[in-house]
Amino acid sequence: MRLVVDTSGVLAALDAAAPAHQAFHEALTGAAAAAITPITVAEVHYLLTSRRAYQTANDFLEDIASGFYDLMSPTAKDYARAAALIAQYSGQIRRKKAKAGSIDLADAMNVIAAARVQTNCVLTADADYRLVRPLSAHAAFTLVPVDLGG
Repeated sequence: MRLVVDTSGVLAALDAAAPAHQAFHEALTGAAAAAITPITVAEVHYLLTSRRAYQTANDFLEDIASGFYDLMSPTAKDYARAAALIAQYSGQIRRKKAKAGSIDLADAMNVIAAARVQTNCVLTADADYRLVRPLSAHAAFTLVPVDLGG
């Protein structure tokens, strides 16, 4: 299975104390390919270091450098498409706060990355992907491992 990895999915796969850690870890390590954007890399690294998980943050960067993840390089057109997706979903995504929001830049880039690698599978704990249509011929995103019984 080809995956696009979201921040929440990577964190769940790396943190043994996270809910459903084993399922996330197995999905990530068992994937045929795991595409990641630089925005997700930055978010994961920031969140790990803010939690003082410095060794895990360094290990994550080593995984990036070693080629475990397929690093997707966004183009200027990708950023324009991301802006359009954020505007398209404005007011449609229910946030923890009372006010409705939109997908964020990382999520929008993951939608674009999924189209680029021709998958609808996203390693994520983020249900927002249920409200977003893939840019490919797929009818919906598959949230891995949740939708696979994990």
